[in-house]
Amino acid sequence: MIPLRMGRRALLERYVGLVQDLYAPEAFFSRIDALCLEAGWLPASGWTAYLKRRPPRRLARSCAAAIQAAYVFAQLMRRVPDAALRRQYRDRLLKVLTSRPNPRLLRMYCVYCAIHFHYDRLIRQMAADRARFAIERDRAGTAPAALSNRPGREASAPRRATA
Repeated sequence: MIPLRMGRRALLERYVGLVQDLYAPEAFFSRIDALCLEAGWLPASGWTAYLKRRPPRRLARSCAAAIQAAYVFAQLMRRVPDAALRRQYRDRLLKVLTSRPNPRLLRMYCVYCAIHFHYDRLIRQMAADRARFAIERDRAGTAPAALSNRPGREASAPRRATA
């Protein structure tokens, strides 16, 4: 469904702009910091209570979480091509490590960094495709095949919202 008086191009532009704003590093990590650092959230809080009564298991779980966090961090530093984004991840993880030194929280934050990297790449691809879709539509006068309802066919007329 396309809102009244808004074409496909305008809808696509606004959608991509909104997603870029939501997943900009500062915006994304400010929400994660609010959850992990300011609110005091810990992943699997039931395990925390359980492990407090069992020190050997707690040590084993903490070591495993630290190793997993180190692995995810190493993969991020190796696979993220953007140096500014790598620096942002390093700074954020150092902040978590100094403010709340919990291996499970550090592992979770590393996973959030990996999720952000995934979104960053997805959004960059969407922004690049946005221009290509606009050019294809202008040439053909219809929606490109990637936006059509059925593969290999032109898109049907968009449904308009009423009122």
